[in-house]
Amino acid sequence: MRKIARILLFFLLPVAVQAQTIALGPITKLVYCVGDTLEVPYTATGNFAGDNHFFVQLSDAEGSFQHSTALGNNAALIGSLGISLNAAGTHFRVRVASSDPFDTSSNNGQDLIVSLFPSPSPSVIVYRGAFQGLEKLGQSGGQSIGTVGFVGDYISFFDENAKLGASAYLWKFDSTATPSISTDSAPQIMFAKDGVVYGSLTTTNPSGCSKSFDFQFAVLTCDPTIPANSIVVTSEHTGSQYDAAVWVKAGGTYVITTGSMSYLRIFVEAGGTLKTGDGTSGVCYLKDGASIAGSFSPVVLPRDYGQMSGDTFCCPSLAFDYSLVSRSVADAPSLPPISIHQTADHLIAHADGQPISLRLVSVLGEVVLTLSGEQDLDVDLSSLPAGVYFAEVRAGGRREVRRVIR
Repeated sequence: MRKIARILLFFLLPVAVQAQTIALGPITKLVYCVGDTLEVPYTATGNFAGDNHFFVQLSDAEGSFQHSTALGNNAALIGSLGISLNAAGTHFRVRVASSDPFDTSSNNGQDLIVSLFPSPSPSVIVYRGAFQGLEKLGQSGGQSIGTVGFVGDYISFFDENAKLGASAYLWKFDSTATPSISTDSAPQIMFAKDGVVYGSLTTTNPSGCSKSFDFQFAVLTCDPTIPANSIVVTSEHTGSQYDAAVWVKAGGTYVITTGSMSYLRIFVEAGGTLKTGDGTSGVCYLKDGASIAGSFSPVVLPRDYGQMSGDTFCCPSLAFDYSLVSRSVADAPSLPPISIHQTADHLIAHADGQPISLRLVSVLGEVVLTLSGEQDLDVDLSSLPAGVYFAEVRAGGRREVRRVIR
């Protein structure tokens, strides 16, 4: 009997040696951001079924495997499984399991911390005349542009979402800013030039998770320079989405009829008028004696007129710089008048004694046709599809835009 037992033991020993084991490799990194990849090394020994695969079991946020998540797939006995960490928590654990037969390694033995990314929301304290308020800054590339204040003033920026746990800040502005880079949580910045400025805020939390937000805003001035390429308005003129700068002189009226205009700078002299619709972005400098009908934001005034629609800012003395335009207000030459008239099937344009050109553009910005001539143009509209178009007519140094409806 002893001999038989020894023989049985001899045949059973190889089976014991081939029992399945799974050992987890070292995981030294313990802090991650949501979306990071965790590499889980493992080594398996013994006999597994031909269709067996190894996978990672990720515990719940409290370290329990009762409702674990199965991630990854690898058939090799020695390898590493990369898994994505898609939820935040402070007590995650991992272990490697086999499918056939089912077995598991021990867990990694230390809590894994997975943190959410911060959510930067750059904002600024702005002063509107006697009023102070907070303003979120528009995202770069969009139509929303915040207005932060005036050239030469220190302007306070801050992260509205600082309470979400950011521990480090990096503000960047263009070269007109002093300083142009700051690591303060709420820096004070001075700008040397007016116009649209671009910036970015990167916030980092204690886990090293960082996120950036690009933004844009407008800086104002009390002595704005009228650009040399400004459209000069001396009578009534309807605006176009291609306008960039407009100079409205005494007796002129600039009319905005669309909400999809690009960023505009409008300079209105005493006796000039701005008529606006909704949704236009830019800045209007409105001299004493000028008028505005409708909503535009922001408006810079030479003194505090009390509350107006939209954002209003006050300059103690608002003075236009005419150095880039050909002559002063008093000496500026009269441009040849342009008349534009539409019938059912024709658009007729006329300019006294001047070569004239016309460009017809669809509402999508596509140039439909171009035409030029001496003094008179007659455009046949009958072949155009029904819709809304914009006719841009130029003669001499004057430019007029009219909406055309087919």
